[in-house]
Amino acid sequence: MVSGNDDQGFTLLELLLVVAIIGVVLTAGWNLFNLITAGTNSGNSLSTSAADTSTGLEQMSRVLMQSTGVASADPYDLTVWTQPTPGGNFVLHRFYLNASHERLLDDYQTWNSGRTLKLSEAELVLSYNSANISTGTVDVPLFQYFDASNQSISNMALVSGSARIIRATIVTDTGVGRAQDSRDILLRNGGS
Repeated sequence: MVSGNDDQGFTLLELLLVVAIIGVVLTAGWNLFNLITAGTNSGNSLSTSAADTSTGLEQMSRVLMQSTGVASADPYDLTVWTQPTPGGNFVLHRFYLNASHERLLDDYQTWNSGRTLKLSEAELVLSYNSANISTGTVDVPLFQYFDASNQSISNMALVSGSARIIRATIVTDTGVGRAQDSRDILLRNGGS
């Protein structure tokens, strides 16, 4: 016997249901992709921020360990003399935050052997996204000074003759998050 019902194909309701399921799966996949992308961008920003702080501290550490004297000091500005170059010239390094507090700079000047004539001057950016001084947050000193007994020096007039350890701290802000790194730097040449 031949049946009059021919079941080839799908009904309109079945097709709409399949299209709706595909739409839900694609929407979930797109949202997952956006979430992963945002996480990757955030991780990249924090990674860049961490590298920014580490590079600045490394440069600062090398200079401070070889310094022969602290010329001036405060929590956000430090100037030191370094050992003479092979030509007998001295270099004066000043580490400080620029006027808008967003860049940590190393302003270095080459002076003659008697420290009486400036021969050249240059500026190097050590950190681009400094957040040591930020609106609405607790400021983090760029420099803290300690004597040979590891006692904190709060009177900046005493730093030049007494400081043996300098704690340098760089805080950066990428907009996604803050990174902070500190380093205790021993002034090998006595700092005075």
